[in-house]
Amino acid sequence: MNQKPAFPRWRLRTVVRCVVLVGLAVALVAPLPWRVAPQAATGASPFVGIAASLATGSLSAAAFAWIVVLAVAMVRRRWFCRWACPVGLMTECAGRISPISPSRSKPVPRLGIWLVLLSLSAAAVGFPLFLWLDPLAMFGGTLGLAMDPSAVAARAAAALLAAVVLLSYVLPGTWCLKLCPLGATQELAASPRLAIQRRLAAGGLDQEALAANDELIAEPLNRRSLLTTGVGVVCAVAGAPLGLAMKEKTQAGQRKTLRPPGAEPEWQFGQLCLRCGNCVRACPARIITTRWHSDAWSTWLTPEIVFDGDYCHKDCIACIDVCPSGALTLNAWKPAIGLARLNMDRCLLAQGSECRTMCLEACSYEAITLHEWTWEDDRRYPIVAEDKCVGCGACQVACTPMDALVVRPEVADSGKPVGSGRRTEP
Repeated sequence: MNQKPAFPRWRLRTVVRCVVLVGLAVALVAPLPWRVAPQAATGASPFVGIAASLATGSLSAAAFAWIVVLAVAMVRRRWFCRWACPVGLMTECAGRISPISPSRSKPVPRLGIWLVLLSLSAAAVGFPLFLWLDPLAMFGGTLGLAMDPSAVAARAAAALLAAVVLLSYVLPGTWCLKLCPLGATQELAASPRLAIQRRLAAGGLDQEALAANDELIAEPLNRRSLLTTGVGVVCAVAGAPLGLAMKEKTQAGQRKTLRPPGAEPEWQFGQLCLRCGNCVRACPARIITTRWHSDAWSTWLTPEIVFDGDYCHKDCIACIDVCPSGALTLNAWKPAIGLARLNMDRCLLAQGSECRTMCLEACSYEAITLHEWTWEDDRRYPIVAEDKCVGCGACQVACTPMDALVVRPEVADSGKPVGSGRRTEP
């Protein structure tokens, strides 16, 4: 007679996931000495990692995390969902207390796989889709409430996470098994192994070993499976032209918002950004924020810079250090944050009044000089060298309250790397 184990497996998984949840929360919120901790905690999703790598043509520092997750998923299907995902823990708890049977979600198609295929196909042309639906991004964004309960992006992430948990209560298993792009990516990674095992099972080979493998849940191909496969092929093919069309549409617009240093071009930045809040929490100057209003739908809730009392310091790339998706990178040639512009009507020097020229002292890039005296123009006023200004905002903060110098997002990609002169050591 078989005896039940003293400690059921589902309880062990729950304990492990609780430990992981606490660990991820500490990595994202606590001031740990490792700069890569928030990046790895949010960037461990293979869905985000593959899509971002395809879109940017490079691997981020978080690649080691998602590659490990992906490699294990090829052998152990959905292992991250069952043993590590914090959102999976919440949805499973919601499903356990729900009076509704999980069988109610059976008619729901596996939309998650279609979303992943569509996103990866669009990412191949530089325009990834739906990255903000990643559960680790939702979890990280929600933790932003711990530092600033009024943070707009954190509120949105918390609302999305609450909707996912509510859905898991109303229809248990729907999010994790049918909608989650992270789970679907693991499913796709394990599909070759499952296909081989299905063929072995069909041939009657090693039936006992296959039956003992609880990871093998391979349904025979039927009409519904063929339809699902067909839709998946359509998504994989349609993603590229859809991405190209949306890319062409968004490229036409001009940048109207100050972005953190190292930001990708505006048309791509909104798609790569996870809205995870890592950069907002990491910024020591507290000049990165989010707002409800956006100039375009693709950049809604993305981080922007507001020089309110402080500026972007020359030796700081904290926001780049913690970005998990490549939306902010230093190892590329990017346009600067912005360009300082002078309002002559507000400048004391230009009006002939005394001024301490604090803007000159504040500029660490030596981008501001004084206009030299001439017979045609004998005034003394600041001149901004466009080839040196990176839009750090130091002059704007120093000029308060006159606001004669204001950084504008009037930046052309002239081949000057953003953050020129900043530290670059890993």
